[in-house]
Amino acid sequence: MAKSFIKTLFGVLYEVYSSSAGPAVRHKCLRAILRIIYFADAELLKDVLKNHAVSSHIASMLSSQDLKIVVGALQMAEILMQKLPDIFSVYFRREGVMHQVKHLAESESLLTSPPKACTNGSGSMGSTTSVSSGTATAATHAAADLGSPSLQHSRDDSLDLSPQGPFFFPFDTRQMLFYVTAFDRDRAMQRLLDTNPEINQSDSQDSRVAPRLDRKKRTVNREELLKQAESVMQDLGSSRAMLEIQYENEVGTGLGPTLEFYALVSQELQRADLGLWRGEEVTLSNPKGSQEGTKYIQNLQGLFALPFGRTAKPAHIAKVKMKFRFLGKLMAKAIMDFRLVDLPLGLPFYKWMLRQETSLTSHDLFDIDPVVARSVYHLEDIVRQKKRLEQDKSQTKESLQYALETLTMNGCSVEDLGLDFTLPGFPNIELKKGGKDIPVTIHNLEEYLRLVIFWALNEGVSRQFDSFRDGFESVFPLSHLQYFYPEELDQLLCGSKADTWDAKTLMECCRPDHGYTHDSRAVKFLFEILSSFDNEQQRLFLQFVTGSPRLPVGGFRSLNPPLTIVRKTFESTENPDDFLPSVMTCVNYLKLPDYSSIEIMREKLLIAAREGQQSFHLS
Repeated sequence: MAKSFIKTLFGVLYEVYSSSAGPAVRHKCLRAILRIIYFADAELLKDVLKNHAVSSHIASMLSSQDLKIVVGALQMAEILMQKLPDIFSVYFRREGVMHQVKHLAESESLLTSPPKACTNGSGSMGSTTSVSSGTATAATHAAADLGSPSLQHSRDDSLDLSPQGPFFFPFDTRQMLFYVTAFDRDRAMQRLLDTNPEINQSDSQDSRVAPRLDRKKRTVNREELLKQAESVMQDLGSSRAMLEIQYENEVGTGLGPTLEFYALVSQELQRADLGLWRGEEVTLSNPKGSQEGTKYIQNLQGLFALPFGRTAKPAHIAKVKMKFRFLGKLMAKAIMDFRLVDLPLGLPFYKWMLRQETSLTSHDLFDIDPVVARSVYHLEDIVRQKKRLEQDKSQTKESLQYALETLTMNGCSVEDLGLDFTLPGFPNIELKKGGKDIPVTIHNLEEYLRLVIFWALNEGVSRQFDSFRDGFESVFPLSHLQYFYPEELDQLLCGSKADTWDAKTLMECCRPDHGYTHDSRAVKFLFEILSSFDNEQQRLFLQFVTGSPRLPVGGFRSLNPPLTIVRKTFESTENPDDFLPSVMTCVNYLKLPDYSSIEIMREKLLIAAREGQQSFHLS
């Protein structure tokens, strides 16, 4: 497992270094590459480097005008000659590394501070086990800037991924590192297998990795889904076992129904009658079953908790807190089991998850309620103008008063706006005791804005988020999420963002089989149809084929197993145009008839996707 991770990590760092024009990024990548090379044993190093032209790359680095790159190349050469002398003594001569080292050792202009150490060496590799003493000395003098592991071993034995520093690993690497470190050995192994299926593509049974994950199945009723989901999470949310869901009176079982369970429960949690979220009430465009007539909350900026006021009823508070605790447990279990939720949460929600709520400002209101945020922005500008006027020593008392009266928003003075000390949009939530009877004026405007921001982003929602975090941490600690920025948690929880599907990507990522090839007419029809789908049609298709309306991060490339398209067969007397496609969601298997035209295929696909929602009878 460690070997696979190191190989993947090295490849990512190598690619980022090679493709990055920014010196800061290149330096950080080089530092991490040096650490991997330094701490890896010889056999692992040989395996890690076998697919990379390291020698020619080092030769190129040695001719760089960037001192840190040159020093890093010298250190890399030194380590490789110590660990794999038989291999690199040959490669370094052949690829020009020794020539570059000799050139550097003979040059008087390699360094300006401290340069002189470079001229003391012989300028050649006197033995097969080390770089010349002159170049090694040069590396020593400049290593503090680069942070070489070989020269800073006693200070820092490990690769620094602490959340205090800026991340320089790409998201997918940190995601893999998260799964490797946050959970048990078998889960980490399963994640590596899911993201690197080639690990198990071995002819030898003895060499295959076989994680042993317990699985616990629960059967639920669609008509009482939210209630039963709460019961399931109460019983199994904190369990190390993988959760599997089956629906009463339906044939489907395994991955597909389980993914759909998380998607449908996510939707149920957005019901307007629960009173959990800020936003507008809407009805679904294609309601099924109990969704008929049900209103849901929509917020284009992302969902955020509906605030509590001072006078909120204790029974209502307890009910909402219970739902947020359940949400926390559901989201944590989804992450732990490699599942996706379908909740369009806002950025301030994710900041609360990472315990960054004290950093929330008026700017974050734009991610909750843009209308209120724009008003707050204009009023904050009035406060800034007021402060400038008050600091102007040339103003008399009378002129200052006149100037303050001219400060307006859209032509209205602050007093004429008719504001009081209640939260905008929530007249029952007083920002201070007796707030509904306190008018906002130019003189108390700053206090009003401070309280609006505080109540909207902190005080009014703190009890909900405390309950959410309690539920989440009953599964695993939130501190493990410090590998990620708030903006990235949506990818971790909800998968890939909606994007246009193109035929080229579909051809590369999807696998025709059992009667179809990439050259088959039906497969070409399918890719053309999928590439024309809008966001809603994409969600319908994905829910139908995989059980989840969203793809994992990386899109179709990361779908495991890959989408497989097979030919649906019929009797010779039957017409394929009369039949709908069917699926096996547990293996992402689409059984597609060979339709006579692209129009018929499109029609049948959309019918199947719509009618196949919330049931596994077509499987």
